[in-house]
Amino acid sequence: MKLLVKLLSIPLDTLSIAVLRMHHYPTLMDYMKFQNKRTVALRICKAVIKDNKHLTSSRTVEQLLDFIRPLLVDDEQGGKEEPYEFEEGQESVARILHMVSHRTSNDVYFDLLMKFKKIFVKGGIKRQKHTYPALVFALIRLTWIINDREVNPDQPQYALQEESKDDQGEEEEEEPVPSVKVTQKKIFMIITELISALQSDYPELALRLNLQAVQAVNNIRSVSELEDLAYEFMSQAFIIFEEEITETEVKVASLNLIVCTLHNLTCFGAENFDTLIANAIGYSGKLLKKNLQAEAITISSHLFFCPAKKQGNKVMDQLKKALKTSEVCMTKPENLYLLVKILNTYLHFYQCAEV
Repeated sequence: MKLLVKLLSIPLDTLSIAVLRMHHYPTLMDYMKFQNKRTVALRICKAVIKDNKHLTSSRTVEQLLDFIRPLLVDDEQGGKEEPYEFEEGQESVARILHMVSHRTSNDVYFDLLMKFKKIFVKGGIKRQKHTYPALVFALIRLTWIINDREVNPDQPQYALQEESKDDQGEEEEEEPVPSVKVTQKKIFMIITELISALQSDYPELALRLNLQAVQAVNNIRSVSELEDLAYEFMSQAFIIFEEEITETEVKVASLNLIVCTLHNLTCFGAENFDTLIANAIGYSGKLLKKNLQAEAITISSHLFFCPAKKQGNKVMDQLKKALKTSEVCMTKPENLYLLVKILNTYLHFYQCAEV
């Protein structure tokens, strides 16, 4: 069997991605034990990654998914992997996903990504922890490309870097036009579905992906049409923060991410933005320890002096509240750092006012 593995590995050294044209390759792999099939599939992944050429045709993507199937779904005979082997395989699959692209058609690009999604759904939650975030970021990249093509319609090759003809990878075949036309809204609906699947098992990851998604919406040209979706992403982040995350350290880190994300957003109307700010400030005062509350309130003061809002009086109210909260902690010398943080924040806003 080791000789068979070696035999199947030899073409990878010379043919690289062209090995996908050997249609009987997966059939021969079916006769192997799971561990050997996994080894060959992983070598195929690494060969494609090393080749560093874009995957631009449906046929190539379908063949690749067939070849690396042992990494994508559970083995029917119950074959198992060691944890380090499992992670190595899933990380390789995630890297391949970012090699998918199409220079001229957003619809074909989206269709190629959906082929990956179709098989990722069957992989189980442990695989989805690795593959779904990669798919989310690949879809976000597609939203950038769609946005840029709308702004600069004369530059259809955006985001694929300038490549020589020899470096462009496989020759882009004439693809059949997909039946579904891709839109920004449709992409973000798919992203919502992917994040929801991770929420119960990996809440911290789901929260971070929701924040990434809302930042992606914020960068879209037609952002006003997607405000409801952006609000939904932020609402889900708050729900996860309140209901799913229990560890204090994780809560503090998550709240910092939420505040930092809100600070940079300009995609909300005044009413929605005020509601989100109120929620973030409310959670700052609900942390278990007073010193953490004082820190969170100090950080949240930045929400009243950001690209979407400039309210100096509200900033001062927040800092006074942080100072009052910190007074309770001054019985312990190790909490004196709070006064330094609050003072630094005062000085920061003083400089902003001067400018």
